[in-house]
Amino acid sequence: MKHNTTLSILLTIVTAISSIFILYQLTNKNEKNNGFNRVFLHIKLKEEKEIQFSDLYDQLVGSYNNKLYFKTNEPGTFLITDSLLDNPDTLTIKLPQLNNLAPAYWTYIKNNQIHILGGNVPGLITYNLLSNQVSFKSLPFYFTKGIVISNQTGILKTTDPKSKRQVMKKYNFISGKNEAENKSLFASIDDGGFSNDGRIISDEQLNLYYIHYYKNGVQKLDNNLNTMASFHTIDTCTTSQIKFTKKTDGNKTVYNLSAPPTYVNATATIYKDRLYVHSLLKSDNENKATFLQNSTIDMYNKTTGAYQGSFHIPNKNGKRLISFYIHQNKIITLYPNTIVLYTIIKP
Repeated sequence: MKHNTTLSILLTIVTAISSIFILYQLTNKNEKNNGFNRVFLHIKLKEEKEIQFSDLYDQLVGSYNNKLYFKTNEPGTFLITDSLLDNPDTLTIKLPQLNNLAPAYWTYIKNNQIHILGGNVPGLITYNLLSNQVSFKSLPFYFTKGIVISNQTGILKTTDPKSKRQVMKKYNFISGKNEAENKSLFASIDDGGFSNDGRIISDEQLNLYYIHYYKNGVQKLDNNLNTMASFHTIDTCTTSQIKFTKKTDGNKTVYNLSAPPTYVNATATIYKDRLYVHSLLKSDNENKATFLQNSTIDMYNKTTGAYQGSFHIPNKNGKRLISFYIHQNKIITLYPNTIVLYTIIKP
């Protein structure tokens, strides 16, 4: 239990300080050359629609019945719009009383169900959009990352209780059993999981992509957690630049970052055969002012990892994007308190 409590605290600390460290890096790490160049495509973005919402959080959780659902600062409240960001409305779900749900929670829509994964609870809340029924399942272990790939299963990043190594598990919410596990995906580093932190996303075929925050690694897995490929983003940051402190008191170990880490990759999305990654490193041929006034998006073939060019998404109200989603020639971009719909214009 002491180990679990420490994990819960660590999740909260990491979430709270991430934005501060990103700001630090943007104004310090990119003062010098980073050892790589980009190929910028002749792409222009036309802003079609902008909406303001003061409680907007970080994620488009999915679509249902031709409506888009956006995550808010309240786990049970969603902003709803149509595909053009018109006709905004909200949905509020009465959630069970749970400790430690925010901020470490991830929300997804699968078919007619909204799923909320709580890594610090730990558990899964499910809301049926047809029956308006809410259910809760307690999960047997804490986790630091989670993604729902079906109404029955999810992929969870957790710590193996015996080896203390970070592992990825495919967990069946109905049977309560692990269906698959990958114990070799992450290097065994005694730093509380900082150096292996990253983001899990999936494509339409339910293949999984783990994009590292602090180094240029991308790992592709099938939905049974077999490693299909490993490749790198275009930059040269091959190892996580992490400085931390470790304090042990009996069975309790607490890890803290002692200096801002070098962020390499932020958010990412997939559309068709391409992986789009928001990079936080300026290339040597990129104007500093342009880099600071935009989010730089690098494109890769999702199968081979081959780099396919870059483009910019502009800042809004002086803020960089939080997340973005591409469909056909449209980009939906989330900023702090703002959502913008862009049309991609190619020459």
